[in-house]
Amino acid sequence: MLVFDDGFVLSGQRNCCNLWAREPKLNRICFLIHTNLLPHQKGTENQLGDLAELQLCERERPRIEAACRRAFTNRPGRLIELQPSDFENIDILQKA
Repeated sequence: MLVFDDGFVLSGQRNCCNLWAREPKLNRICFLIHTNLLPHQKGTENQLGDLAELQLCERERPRIEAACRRAFTNRPGRLIELQPSDFENIDILQKA
């Protein structure tokens, strides 16, 4: 079971942030989230600053956590880069 940290962390890469989680067997897991995978306000896709990146991730936290769980199930490891497929049908799953 993944237990996510309270906040997102800037990854040092443009348009990316990290979310860390604890897991009983592997201890600390880092999820790399490319913010271009998340819904943006029109016209801001490539213009986000550091604060806006973190705010976007916080706004999308439920979807990101669901995608992280899916990614960890499919590709367990200590560093997991989220892919578009990790987000497929997430909105449907959250409403169920």
